[in-house]
Order: sequence, then structure tokens, then C-alpha cells
Amino acid sequence: MINDVQHTYYDSSMERPVVRAEWVINILGTEFWDRQSWLILSCQPRIRWSLKLAEEHFNHTGTHTYQIAGGCEIHENGTRDSYLFHAYDGKDFVGFDVNTLSWIAIVPQANFYKRIREADNKRRVVENEFYRTVCFDWLETLIHHGRKHLERKVRPDMAVIWKKNLNSEIHLICHVTGFYPYEIDVKWIREGGGSLNEKDVWHGEVLPNEDGTYQQRKTLRLTAKEQDEYKYACHVQHVSLEEVKVLKWGHVKLCLYALLPGIHQNYAKSRWQDLALERNYRKTGLTVHKLAFRDPQKAYSKS
Repeated sequence: MINDVQHTYYDSSMERPVVRAEWVINILGTEFWDRQSWLILSCQPRIRWSLKLAEEHFNHTGTHTYQIAGGCEIHENGTRDSYLFHAYDGKDFVGFDVNTLSWIAIVPQANFYKRIREADNKRRVVENEFYRTVCFDWLETLIHHGRKHLERKVRPDMAVIWKKNLNSEIHLICHVTGFYPYEIDVKWIREGGGSLNEKDVWHGEVLPNEDGTYQQRKTLRLTAKEQDEYKYACHVQHVSLEEVKVLKWGHVKLCLYALLPGIHQNYAKSRWQDLALERNYRKTGLTVHKLAFRDPQKAYSKS
């Protein structure tokens, strides 16, 4: 991945990785593609090996998972970071300190794995070269040549729909879709009536669309009394918009049910993967470019 753009995909049912973002390959050329393919294909047996080690050490049977997340980041102020984390059954297991070239057992139970990996000097040389040099070379090239793609701004489509429950409550749904980049502020406002009770507002996650844009929903629950006393509006703020967009909802007699454009697949990411990939780059006030590499979208599991 480069920032939030998935440029390559691979799972164990495939012979070779496939390209998801042609512009990335066009910029870096066949050398990048060959090395990227090698990196991905060499990662799978190492994940299998690591999973087997953990299962045998803990005497585990049944279904278990092993995940790897690694990458490098260049911050706006010029500082650089790289990272490599492993997880077993969705929990932090070990990490690799790129500065000291040493493995860190995040939990005491992982000390056995730390000792095995630190005895593998050949693999340490590979990890040192990649996380100190190769990853940053790729990232700098992508930043230089790919700004048009990485810094694009796409305006959202917006709509307010509502549904009525049997108890006379209604749910107002502010649906915003097709926007890029990821960051957006969507909120419900009660006009002239003070602040809303947060327990009546459901904050949907920002979710990906198939075309690389995002969508989000904010739902407001209203009682019959609140419907009669106040008016409500959904406020949307995004970097692609010149000003805050306001979608007002008043008293209407028709309940509209519609299939909104841009609603595509909703895939779930494990909490561990989110933490591992965001751990270093969520720096206040900084623009961060990151290049991330991880195991296939579905972590390898053995049953």
C-alpha cells in the first residue's frame, strides 16, 4: 500500500500477485514489480513457518492466525520511521527494532520466537536492507511522481433519508459517499434547540468503496416530540468542498427509500491491523506518506 492505496493484491489461491493500481507500476517499472512480487511470495512461507512455530510452542490445535504488518513513513518535517510487527491470534506478539536490528518480545510468551529470529543473521541482513533503504527509495519515488493520485480531492455525494419505527421514532440517516481523501466531518445539528444527546447519534465508520473513495453514515434518532419541536440539518465538511455543506431535514409526509450510489463492499479490518499500521503515522499536525506491506488481506489461518 502507498498511503491508503492498495497497489498489489495476493492470496494463497493465486500463483502470482495482481496489480490493483496501474499508475504505481507505471511509475516504478518492472524492477519494482519483480521485487514486490518476490517480497510477497517469500512472505507466505515465512508466515506459515511462524504460525507453525507458535502452534508447536504453545501446543495449540485447531484454527489459529499469524499476521505481519510492516512499512516505512516519511513525515512532513523530514523525519523517517519504519516498522515491522507480528501478531498471533490477533494480538501483538513480536516487533522488529529497525534501529538496533533486534527483535522485541511484546509479550513474555514470545521470547522463544525472539531468540530464533535473532539467531538468523542472513534474514536480518535482508530486513535491514529493506526497512532502512529499499522501502524509503520506493516511497520517495512514489511521492515524487504520484502526487496527482495521492493528493487528489474528490467531492462527496450527499443525501438525507429517513425511516419511521412502529413506536413513532424516526431515524434520520445522513449518507455521504464518493469522497477522497479519507478525512471528513459529518455531524447532525439541531437548529435553534441546543446540543443533541450523543446517545441518540450513531457514528458510522468511514468505509471504503470499490473505486478507492470512501463513504460514511451518521444516524440520528428522534422521538415524536423532537420531530415536532425542532428542525435538523446534516453538516458535511471535507477538503474538496469550498464551504460546509448543509442538508436540511424538515417535516415531510413522504418517506423515501432509495439505493444510494457508491455503496459497495464493506470489508472488516481486524483491530490489530489498524493499530499496527496506524501506530506510528498518526502524528498531530503532520502530513505523513507511508508505504505499507502486510500479509494477504485474509490472514493465513490453519485448521
